[in-house]
Amino acid sequence: MKKSLIKISMLCVCAALVFTACKKKTDDATPADTSQQTNGGDDTRAQNESDAAVNDAETAMSSTNSTMRTDGTIITISSIGATVDTSNANASTKTLVITYDGTTNIGGRKRTGSISVALSGQTHWKTAGAVLTLTFNNYKATRVSDGKSLTINGSKTITNTTGGLVATMLVGDSLVRTVASSNMSLTFDDGTVRQWNVSRTRSITRQSSTGYTVTTIGTATQGSHTNVAAWGTTRLNSPFYSIINTPIVWNTAKCLYAPVSGTRTIAGIDRQLTITYGVDDTGTAVTSNTCPYGVRLDWTTVSGDPRTAVVIY
Repeated sequence: MKKSLIKISMLCVCAALVFTACKKKTDDATPADTSQQTNGGDDTRAQNESDAAVNDAETAMSSTNSTMRTDGTIITISSIGATVDTSNANASTKTLVITYDGTTNIGGRKRTGSISVALSGQTHWKTAGAVLTLTFNNYKATRVSDGKSLTINGSKTITNTTGGLVATMLVGDSLVRTVASSNMSLTFDDGTVRQWNVSRTRSITRQSSTGYTVTTIGTATQGSHTNVAAWGTTRLNSPFYSIINTPIVWNTAKCLYAPVSGTRTIAGIDRQLTITYGVDDTGTAVTSNTCPYGVRLDWTTVSGDPRTAVVIY
């Protein structure tokens, strides 16, 4: 009887040790998974908001470029949830100010703050080589679904590489824009502030009377990494390089503020991360004529186990 009690006790101890070991492994994996979702979500939102600002600038210029009014007219553009002040859209300063209303739900988020759009030199935006400088003034995008926000300050340039205007494109026409920045300041919803750099090219093609496709590629080389679209430090304080492997594609006829396809790799962080754009809430690519839910994140743990997560746009 005594021997049986000893055996039972030993089995209980072993079981407790096994349970503790398994629990520790699970607990240890959770922060790593959360970190990867944070890295992937931050990169996706930063790139989407940056691209959305370029789209808004194009829209504002198309609404005012032909007249460059100087009478202080305030133009309301409901499609972007903002007003455009043309007070300084004169021959010398050529500056528009886009101010967001903070209430209009555009693509599942509401925006506050403003963006100044300045045209350089004595030229017109439609001229090949013309440069717009976008200055972000506490531009804040808050996701309606969960209240999480991203605030951008700093500036970036858009070069009209091929010339032409989006507003005057005919079906089948294409334009190219080059986007660059070395001083984008991002404030995440937990208050963390990081500096990011941007280098990419956007090709715009008129598909129909109601829609465009916008295809984005990375153009920078950082160390051994090529096709880099953005780089800097994550909010978790790790250096990163955001590499576009397959061009990121927007289809405005299908979804105005969410990419519908493409892949990106986040290198430099502890565990390399692959982002697949344009998926539903199960991580499957959306093929119907509807807006996708978000992106799928794929990575491998230190022990070689595959991990997947789906993050909303």
